[in-house]
Amino acid sequence: MFGRVADLVLLAAAFWHVPCCASTEPKQRNANFDSRTRGATVQSGSQSDCDLLDRILVAVHTKRGCSDKALVNRSLFARFQGERWTNPTEACLLFLLAKLSSGPIAEQGPFLGASTIVMAAGLRDSEAPNRLFTSTDIFSISPSKHERYQLYPFYNTKRQSENSTTLSDLVVDDEVVFTRTMKDYAKTWGKGNRDEDGQLPPLMSNLHAAGINNYVSVTIGSRIPTGIAYGVIWTDATHNYGEIKKNVPALIETARLSSCATLAFHDVNPHPGAKSPQQLMAPTMMGEGSWLSNTKLLAEDENSERLHGRYAAAIEKLIQEHDCRVLNRVGAGVIYSVTVECNWAH
Repeated sequence: MFGRVADLVLLAAAFWHVPCCASTEPKQRNANFDSRTRGATVQSGSQSDCDLLDRILVAVHTKRGCSDKALVNRSLFARFQGERWTNPTEACLLFLLAKLSSGPIAEQGPFLGASTIVMAAGLRDSEAPNRLFTSTDIFSISPSKHERYQLYPFYNTKRQSENSTTLSDLVVDDEVVFTRTMKDYAKTWGKGNRDEDGQLPPLMSNLHAAGINNYVSVTIGSRIPTGIAYGVIWTDATHNYGEIKKNVPALIETARLSSCATLAFHDVNPHPGAKSPQQLMAPTMMGEGSWLSNTKLLAEDENSERLHGRYAAAIEKLIQEHDCRVLNRVGAGVIYSVTVECNWAH
């Protein structure tokens, strides 16, 4: 399955990232909450970004990548509040995607900012730190707040099921995209003051605590800002076939604005390796979207679609249907990243 394996210098501390719910529906409602005071440079990625994933693998292999002080510096997360679900290998990839690229960067689904901080640190340490970096989420509000702000397009509801279980629905642009029990809601979204204050205040607090808030423009919306030739797009909104079908086409069309763009998807890589991964891997797609693996797949569970490579195959099929081609692939943990070229001569 993997044609190349590069050594990775593990970080001393784990970086975590919680899946979130931003989507890329055609509707767009963006509001800039943290304008960059340093002055963003909006430029498209250069042709050299077509080999971005190759350069990342080289950087890791030669130990010039994730041993950087910026990434192992515990002070970035010394005052971080909330959950972090990005492991060291994934954090390494995100850091290098920002550091070694040359164009604008987009993040979809920052949750509380762990991945945002890592990428902002990479941007800060890059040769072009004044590039635009947008981080977008829906920032849904609680059921109680929706009673006051009924026109807000992203919210949680509270209702009784037929068996009298209290449920919460997440509504995005008038469509229910996720349902859970209020008990689960209280354990996750309602944790701490999040039910009352929402996701945005702790996110902004974490960015400021890490000292990288001036490198990020946080926006509210169900898709990343359009009309920008991003060189890197990192999304945490492809957890199932529904999200892939709804969100990925818009990302591909945005990637079309650049000579080459690298798309990174969370919860998609079919072979995440061990729970404490120590390698960045270059996966190879074979045949009709099937994956070849030289190691045993993890046990069947709710992630079996991902583990069998069907999510990755679905994404690559959409890329092909949009008349684009994949130049390279790199897997890190459960992150699956591809560099695509859409404006090429057949």
